[in-house]
Amino acid sequence: MTQASAPAEKPLVELNEVNKYYGTNHVLKDINLAVNKGEVIILLGPSGSGKTTIANLIARFWDVREGSLTIGGVAYRDISL
Repeated sequence: MTQASAPAEKPLVELNEVNKYYGTNHVLKDINLAVNKGEVIILLGPSGSGKTTIANLIARFWDVREGSLTIGGVAYRDISL
């Protein structure tokens, strides 16, 4: 007798192939990140490596222009502020 597994939940926040530029500087290149409900993550890196940029994209201070950002499986642009 096999037991059916529960369907996998979509990550709460997911970035796929996200790129971000400041002028001609390529700050984020092909970033992929999935954070599930209940998870805590830490972004580590030297100054200028994109930690604050990732936080600002998730908080919608800036738009994702290359790649995608979803929240609960829904494109962030489809979620009302």
